[in-house]
Amino acid sequence: MFFLPQYLLIMLPKIRALIERTECIKVMNVKSMTIWIDGDGFPRQLREIALRAADRTGLSVVLAADRALPVKVNEKVQMVVVEQGDDEADRYIAQHVKVGDIVCSRDIYLMERCVEAGAVCMDDRGNLYTESNIRERVSIRKMMGEYRQFAGDGAHGGNNRFTSKEVKAFADLFDSFLTKQLNS
Repeated sequence: MFFLPQYLLIMLPKIRALIERTECIKVMNVKSMTIWIDGDGFPRQLREIALRAADRTGLSVVLAADRALPVKVNEKVQMVVVEQGDDEADRYIAQHVKVGDIVCSRDIYLMERCVEAGAVCMDDRGNLYTESNIRERVSIRKMMGEYRQFAGDGAHGGNNRFTSKEVKAFADLFDSFLTKQLNS
């Protein structure tokens, strides 16, 4: 009789889920892909870039926020207003995102949940988050939060200025990712 080591028994369900998710992405119809935008914190300029790209490609967009945002709603663009409260829009997106969807957000913890569900995430700085890098990014975020807490009031989260460099980085990443997906 053949016995598998304990760590393999623990990893088998995770490996099987990863293989199934990868196969789903390969056979997925790109036109069924949805672009999710965390409207509570994602910059207006970048929302407009994503909306124009979705219009150009025919993809659906869902914006989720705790207030109505000034967007033109149509059959491909949906505005979901969630209840007021911390992370309500994040909760809505995480519950509804599917394998192969794209999520645009500044919230690393939302992106972590969406990547676990099989989505690909992009932040406002032009960074792509996938299964291969999300855990590292989350651990860095947690470490920096602990550092700021330990260092006291003098430490802050860094440079929060949003420049044209970040707009270009996001636009380039978003466009190249969509082009790659539509041509595959």
